[in-house]
Amino acid sequence: MECNNIIRRINKPANWCSPMVRVLKKSGHVRICVDLKRLNRAVRRERYILPTLEEITSKLAGATVFSLLDASS
Repeated sequence: MECNNIIRRINKPANWCSPMVRVLKKSGHVRICVDLKRLNRAVRRERYILPTLEEITSKLAGATVFSLLDASS
């Protein structure tokens, strides 16, 4: 993964760096395991507050075209 520029070796301390362990599977493949607790504490997440039904219906007033989306597909 390092040769393919997917991951990068860090040789000095970093606050966001997460510990990584290589585990050999029975099939001979390598599984990468990472503990992302420290990284998750450092990530700043954007908060999106869902609109209320009243806010949505007021925006739809006078609309003539609607569509239906299937989120499972």
